[in-house]
Amino acid sequence: PTKMTPVQAATMVKSHEMEHVRHEQVAAKAEGRKVVAQYVQIKTATCPECGRVYVAGGTTTTATSGRTDIDNALKKLFATGVVDEDSLPQDLVVPTA
Repeated sequence: PTKMTPVQAATMVKSHEMEHVRHEQVAAKAEGRKVVAQYVQIKTATCPECGRVYVAGGTTTTATSGRTDIDNALKKLFATGVVDEDSLPQDLVVPTA
């Protein structure tokens, strides 16, 4: 853990997660895959001593697909809870588990 102000922590975590986003985009392109969706979650925690809420970390989820396996990418997003059926456009086929 590194000591920094709350504003610095939020900025650093966001920057770090965006590095993951870009890395996944580059890796997908190099593998001939398409990024179907990317999701960044910034996590917070509460200091037990003073009760202040602070940015504690982040998670990046990326779903990629080849030209023919978009259903598998959607299944991955459903499994992680990032996407649910109601958040998809009507023209997408929703895979079954």
